[in-house]
Amino acid sequence: ALVVLVVVGILTLMRLLIRNTHTDECKRDLDHIRQVFKDCFDGDGLLLGYYPVRGVRQETKSKRHGVTRTKEKSILSVRTMLPETRVRSFGGLTHLMAALNSLLLAIAVFLLFLPVPSAGKFEIHSAEILPASVAAILVFMAGFLLQWLYVVRREVIRNDGSTLSIPTHAGGVVYKNEGEETLYLIISTKDNQQNTWVLPKGHIESGEGNDEAALREVEEEAGVVAQLMWPLGEVSFLVMSGEAEIRTRAKFYLMGWLFDMPEERSENRVLQWLPFEQALKQLTFPEAKRMLLLAHAKSPR
Repeated sequence: ALVVLVVVGILTLMRLLIRNTHTDECKRDLDHIRQVFKDCFDGDGLLLGYYPVRGVRQETKSKRHGVTRTKEKSILSVRTMLPETRVRSFGGLTHLMAALNSLLLAIAVFLLFLPVPSAGKFEIHSAEILPASVAAILVFMAGFLLQWLYVVRREVIRNDGSTLSIPTHAGGVVYKNEGEETLYLIISTKDNQQNTWVLPKGHIESGEGNDEAALREVEEEAGVVAQLMWPLGEVSFLVMSGEAEIRTRAKFYLMGWLFDMPEERSENRVLQWLPFEQALKQLTFPEAKRMLLLAHAKSPR
């Protein structure tokens, strides 16, 4: 009976893992749909920072237009940095089933370690129960640990595979009109040590949408407050992490300049507002040039 219950428990645990996979896929799809809706139909930014049914959020200090920015505290985040691997918090159904399976195994081991009573003798002394109890406790702990590690490993592998197509960075191609001329914002790398010119972009923080990250990075790197106009697309590039190269994805938006806030700049970068041809020539990387070409084709002139 115990063996049958353990088999049923293990199969139930596997079924719960499959259910978790389907649930996570639904959550990612819903977040993707929400992001597309915000990108295409929320030109006024009314839904910035709006994330219903996405776990507990905690406030963090931030100076963004005087508004306190919130940072998600939920275990499964949909927008992370170099995609962080997130697993469910302890106490879910998978952990409960792992504990029940371990308890059944512990009971089986406890019974196996009890001495077989001789004929006509049905009493068992406490000294004979102690080894069986120790063995049962060790089996319970080992069984639960192994199952918990298996659950975590499954979630890590699943999350790593699902984040390959999720942007890790966000930025913007910012334009402004001066008379009849359209100028585009390009910035240097930090301290401009290698005379490298790029578009403002940066890391998408945990609990942050692509559009929010793009606006924040433009403000932090260039001190420019802009308005989202339209998504331009995504680019893939390599970044160095120690001695290894990691491929990351960045999503860019077309943005319209509103006003400057130099005091909001947190990085030492050189800014340039250049006409299209000059900006295209000045940019260093081909993926940045491609985003500028798309922005020039879509920007109102």
